[in-house]
Amino acid sequence: SDQNQITEVHLDPNNTEVGPYTVDELADKIECEEPAAEDIASAMFLAYGIDPANENKQLTDQQVEDYLRDHPYLTQDNEGVMRLVEGGEKPKTDDVWNALTSDDDQTDIKMPHNDDREASKDTRYKDSDWKKNSTLSRGETYVLSNYLHKEGYGNLGDADNRTDVKSSDLHLTRKDIEKMVEEGILTLNSDGKVDLTAKGDAIIAANSAADTIAFFDYAEESGETYKDEDGNRVITKDAWTDDKKFQEGKWEWRSRDLQIENGFDPGDGGATIGGLHWAINEGYDHISYDPAKDEPGPQHESIKMD
Repeated sequence: SDQNQITEVHLDPNNTEVGPYTVDELADKIECEEPAAEDIASAMFLAYGIDPANENKQLTDQQVEDYLRDHPYLTQDNEGVMRLVEGGEKPKTDDVWNALTSDDDQTDIKMPHNDDREASKDTRYKDSDWKKNSTLSRGETYVLSNYLHKEGYGNLGDADNRTDVKSSDLHLTRKDIEKMVEEGILTLNSDGKVDLTAKGDAIIAANSAADTIAFFDYAEESGETYKDEDGNRVITKDAWTDDKKFQEGKWEWRSRDLQIENGFDPGDGGATIGGLHWAINEGYDHISYDPAKDEPGPQHESIKMD
């Protein structure tokens, strides 16, 4: 359709050729402040397993068009400018809350998070309110939970000290749900299930991309990455399993095995940048930022399987 077609290169108005686009050129075509256009552009590259820092790779017009078709949170006009799909009327907070839980006495809603350094129990996605009462996939649930924790929503089992990990779940209060509705992240679909808005979809895409890049930038700055034959970054195997600096928890191999099974083979390395991004979006891994660590950089944590 016309909305899903880039019609001209934006660098030179007299140039009638379409794409390809660097990540910066693509970001210039996205009119969005929250989440950042740069993170959305990076998400589009990573969706194809391409490192946004790979200066030898660009996205073609067809790849952009295919991404927009598969991820319809963006619209595109005839000038190639992309914008978030406009949201409809916001639902009432009580309606969203009641859609997630039927327990009138419930004071918070648990969202699977899996930060289990000191946790005694956790909620698997398959047993959660989010699996039963929302349209969110496993990956969307874990990515959104990680985003919400970083943004100050909820707590990990201690309402008085949100960084004191006592639960593997993110505990969200009614005020947290209200804020998510007001921020335009959550809505209700026609079946009355909790659903992500276009902005919510964009936040998922941007956050998983930003976390992936932050982790690989940190590894690169530490001298623990190399480039594969296509010029994309790979983290060394020793760094991938380094629980003092790069890795949190004890489940590092499961995520790596799944990445390899799904076509992201790091060879002798720990993980490719495309593989980690895929694993985050599938809910098999996430990036944590632990200020208590001696070196509190971003660390990957493989999420225990359901």
